[in-house]
Amino acid sequence: MRRVIEGIARIRDTAGLVVLEAGDGRNGYRLADFSDDEVRWDRKTVTSPWVDGDGEAGPARKQALSKTVAIRVKGATWAEVEQRKEALFDAVAGPFLLERVIEGVSYVWRASAADVSSPAVSAVDVLNRRRVVYLTVPVQPTPAITFPQEP
Repeated sequence: MRRVIEGIARIRDTAGLVVLEAGDGRNGYRLADFSDDEVRWDRKTVTSPWVDGDGEAGPARKQALSKTVAIRVKGATWAEVEQRKEALFDAVAGPFLLERVIEGVSYVWRASAADVSSPAVSAVDVLNRRRVVYLTVPVQPTPAITFPQEP
């Protein structure tokens, strides 16, 4: 698992209010990974028995995507780790906005309920009071992008 440098992932409700933030881990949530950007296209094509190849029958459109986000959940006690994990599960249970911020550049996607997985708990996890939670988030293909203001 690679570490996102100075990255932040925010889960916002549909009104835009921050529900949960994963960044440097000071609040118990550390952003461990966020999948890179990709674009896939739906293409309508036609073929002919007399012409080689395919032709596009209309404009292509972007497909819906899934973002994979790994968040390390930590706490002072194991109970706190589990409470934070459940809060994360609740935050991604319905429609929400998923935001990624790196060095001031913000990408915000409209998202549907996320699939959530977490590896089996080991003795090391319990002793270190930590868990990793993986989110697979269905998102719309075109994010809103905000760039930092120049001084």
